[in-house]
Amino acid sequence: MDTLHEHMMITKGHEYLLAIGVLALFVLFWSYLNRGQAALPQAVRALKLEDLRLGRRMFYHPGHTWLKRAMIGGSMVGVDDFIDKLAGDLHGVKVPATGTLVKRGEPVFALELGSRTLHIPAPISGKVTMINPRMYQQSYHPQLGTLSKNWLVRLEPTNWQAEMGELQPMISGREWLKSEVDRFRQFLNTQIEKPGVATVSLADGGDPVFGVLRHLDDEGLQQFEEEFLKT
Repeated sequence: MDTLHEHMMITKGHEYLLAIGVLALFVLFWSYLNRGQAALPQAVRALKLEDLRLGRRMFYHPGHTWLKRAMIGGSMVGVDDFIDKLAGDLHGVKVPATGTLVKRGEPVFALELGSRTLHIPAPISGKVTMINPRMYQQSYHPQLGTLSKNWLVRLEPTNWQAEMGELQPMISGREWLKSEVDRFRQFLNTQIEKPGVATVSLADGGDPVFGVLRHLDDEGLQQFEEEFLKT
């Protein structure tokens, strides 16, 4: 009798262990299936004014580039945080070769959003004296949220005094940036009815979302470039 009882206890123990093992495998399998879900809120989080960074001793151009005077080698030029956050993950950034002459308001950078390109204007006229040494063959693949923190090229200005008046210092740049966020929110309202844009363009409260430019159609992206980047 004791032997039969012991046998039953051992059998039940094996059944419990088997059930626990199956449950553990199910949990692992479910985690695997949902491994991308945790990143979703980050990818579509609301973009608020306080999320946007303005650097010290920087001047900002209406076409959303920034400029900072360098001790040697002219002025460092980069893309502002407004464009960085709205573009989100990029496939690359194209920059001009050393020695290239650029004019204020004409494209100086090209941001690659998949198969499409966003053209960013030069804040001043000048000659490219250097590209960021982390560039490779004039193509830069930035990590998320770091594009606006890095200068992309250095320019030797050719008409500095005449063109400086169009640039905003950091202090007044905050008010300008606020108006740009408000203007972009209105712009998105005109895009909201388009298929594929409505679900990602505005978060709760009517705020734009991180990386939203990637979800605009070709016409919408072209309109954004016309309204926000061409001056």
